[in-house]
Amino acid sequence: MYNDARDTALRILEKLNMDDINLIDEIVKAIERASVVFELSENEKIKLKEDLIKSLNITMTHKSILLNHDDSEHIPWLPAKKHSIKFKYWNRYKKYLLSEKCGPLMS
Repeated sequence: MYNDARDTALRILEKLNMDDINLIDEIVKAIERASVVFELSENEKIKLKEDLIKSLNITMTHKSILLNHDDSEHIPWLPAKKHSIKFKYWNRYKKYLLSEKCGPLMS
């Protein structure tokens, strides 16, 4: 039920112009609408709200610029750190790539 309610809320929210809304208010409204069909407990509604905020809210705290384009100084770091990184935007990015038909994706 939770996943169905989440999908329904996301479909409601994706129709909105994200630039002109209060995201939190719209998430709460979408959860209430989805709850009409999929009965969620109050705890599930709270969890869904947090989940949707994480899924839809994009923030960038630091900007980075790569200045050295010489690969000879590159030190591979991802394989060693991948298990400890929380890729919190990956699912949204993957969905975007699929919707834009950007070809095969890595898991």
